[in-house]
Amino acid sequence: MAETDRSGPPLASHDRRTPGERVRLTVNSIFVVVLVATIVPCVWLLLTDPQANPARAPDKVYLRYMFWGGPEQLDQARQVVAAFKDQPGNANIEVELIGTNRFATKLAAMMSSHEAPDVFLIAPVSIPKFADRADPLLVEITDYVLRERADMDFDDINADAVKSFYCNGRLFGLPRDYKTTGMAYNADMLAAAGLEDPNDLYDRNEWTWEKLLEYLQKLTGRQDVAGRGAFVFGLFQDNFSEGYWHNILLQAGGGIWSDDNHEMIIDRPESIRGLQFVYDLAWKHKVAKPWTPERGTDDPWAARQTAMMGFRGWHISTYIRQTYSEKDQGYRFAWDVCPWPMGPQLPGRPDAVRDGAGRLIGYRIPSGRVVTPATVHFEKSADGTDCYRLRGCTATGIGYAMSTDTRHREESWKLQRFLVSPLAQRIRARFDVIYTISGRRDSYVIPGPNMPSRGKEVQAYLDMAMPPGHPLRPTFTGSLAGRNALPRWPNIRLFIDARAYGRPAGGALGQDTLDRELSDSFQAMLLDPTCTPEKVAADARKAADRVYRRLRESPFRSSFNDPSLVRPREQDPLGMAP
Repeated sequence: MAETDRSGPPLASHDRRTPGERVRLTVNSIFVVVLVATIVPCVWLLLTDPQANPARAPDKVYLRYMFWGGPEQLDQARQVVAAFKDQPGNANIEVELIGTNRFATKLAAMMSSHEAPDVFLIAPVSIPKFADRADPLLVEITDYVLRERADMDFDDINADAVKSFYCNGRLFGLPRDYKTTGMAYNADMLAAAGLEDPNDLYDRNEWTWEKLLEYLQKLTGRQDVAGRGAFVFGLFQDNFSEGYWHNILLQAGGGIWSDDNHEMIIDRPESIRGLQFVYDLAWKHKVAKPWTPERGTDDPWAARQTAMMGFRGWHISTYIRQTYSEKDQGYRFAWDVCPWPMGPQLPGRPDAVRDGAGRLIGYRIPSGRVVTPATVHFEKSADGTDCYRLRGCTATGIGYAMSTDTRHREESWKLQRFLVSPLAQRIRARFDVIYTISGRRDSYVIPGPNMPSRGKEVQAYLDMAMPPGHPLRPTFTGSLAGRNALPRWPNIRLFIDARAYGRPAGGALGQDTLDRELSDSFQAMLLDPTCTPEKVAADARKAADRVYRRLRESPFRSSFNDPSLVRPREQDPLGMAP
């Protein structure tokens, strides 16, 4: 019998190094490979061989659990694993920490060589790489969930977060968290300009593209920054799609990908409308600080070079640390977060989409996407005709998957299930909110990035993250003082509420290649006014056609050339397939 091809489709080259750099890298790589080949087997032997490691009993089940991060994540994982092992009958766990930047490459190599860990951390965009194939490298967990749905309180896990871990109508992972995006603003600058809190405008359905432009125009110019005059832009434009421009496309009624992630829709008129808004902020209105690759590690917003920016909710703790001065025991400037504005007025009313029982589940908009009811805000135009606006933001979560290489599927499932349990989510939240000052651990509490995927854990997370009388809460002045005198700060609740209209992350074969090319095209638009939105969209379409054609013509079986691999949505026994 011929050996099954498990290599998957080839990846496009993305090497921009000079020949000299590649030669130096090759010499260094040879040294590293020899060193690793010498050391790693010894280390691995100590970890896995019962005779080399006396603490590992030969009659016990041991599972390998791999994740990315640093020392904090390692401490966190150890506490979660300890809680798992405290329960009778559970397997022993060996934790493997991999650096964040190396994790994806390391996991791919381990999967292809059949040396993958039993359970591991995974992002939704990576699911298709290992699951969209005739012989998936991930264990489908649909039957496990069906068997234990009530016992594990599966329906408490956010449904959109779960959908991100589907591939071809089958479930391959469970989400540990679910996070969205919004905007951050310098409250001192807004107060000095006499501007109202964007959160108040949002509550009145008045936070729109038009209002955002008005704010940015008033905020752009010379301002007093830390006692000296400096030119400030209204907005920092990030070239990272998830944190900035993909959100704008969603508010315009477009996006990058279709709902099933199998088709690029960035060249749709609705998507180009969003790209045009981004382009105009930079080159027509000149209220957005152009992104430049030379800016290094400087953060223009934290450095008070801009008043607002797109904000990823999981960076709350990062920016609290960046803006808090240990020397002064206070914030360098007051800031808060707010939702993204609604997009432009669109004529008419989108078609309602209902389930088999006649319940409203969403609206089909002209781009072909189906959006949630919370996404659509109905209003009247100036002449009294029906129109609507769209809310929109990206949403994502990290989760856990099981390798088909595991020899202990039942034990691995128990670990995978526990990692998304209420107890595990509370442990992660507790770790994320510890704040360290001057090398000591104090009782200061800040919101961490792992916003629970379970609905019943959300309030506990918020209560723990922002208790009344928070010692690190900044002082607001001017027109914002009343709003932000509330006991909870910052407005992290918005990142939970935005789940109602967030566009879940997902993936498809070839998407990583297209994401890189699209990012390059968008970056060019931020650097060069002659690179128009139409050119960005046209270049993306050419790239997508090339990648999709390669997938369809490839001998490697995937959903792109073998529709039989896809289970129809209506046949999903969990009833949650996207």
